[in-house]
Order: sequence, then C-alpha cells, then structure tokens
Amino acid sequence: SEQKNTEGRMPEQAVLGITSGLVLIEDDVRPALVVEPTGPVARPGTDGSGGDEFLQLLLEQGFHPAPDLNRLPAVLPGWSVLLAVG
Repeated sequence: SEQKNTEGRMPEQAVLGITSGLVLIEDDVRPALVVEPTGPVARPGTDGSGGDEFLQLLLEQGFHPAPDLNRLPAVLPGWSVLLAVG
C-alpha cells in the first residue's frame, strides 16, 4: 500500500521552477540558475509531514549559502551551477 500524508492524500511530486540568467560577480558576468520549488519539498521516502526539507537537502548535497554576492562562491566538486539565494 502507498503512504498517504497527514491530510489523507497521496504525496505529489516536487515541482521546481528554474530560471536562468546572468549575475555580475567581481566585475564579470556569470551564468546563474535560480531554483525554486513551487511548494514544500519532502525528504524522499517520507509522507511530507516533516515540513519543507528543500534547503536541508541542498546543504546535504554540499551546497552552501552565498553570503557575499560580490565574490565567487567556493567551487563545489561535481556540480557546475551557481546557486544564489535571492
């Protein structure tokens, strides 16, 4: 049997809105992606009752907040995107 959430409904797939653009960092134009979930993102294999886990899941994959958008963030091995919190 499939797991239902606290409202008795089946969990839905997470939908991510992705916008591409350019950002100016250290006087150089760089490509950037903005990734925004359209709703709460649950941890895989759960019913979603734990709340939105999107940022925690990103942190677990090695992403970190970019505290200074005037400087390049540290390189994240295995990934080729810049995640900017706006």
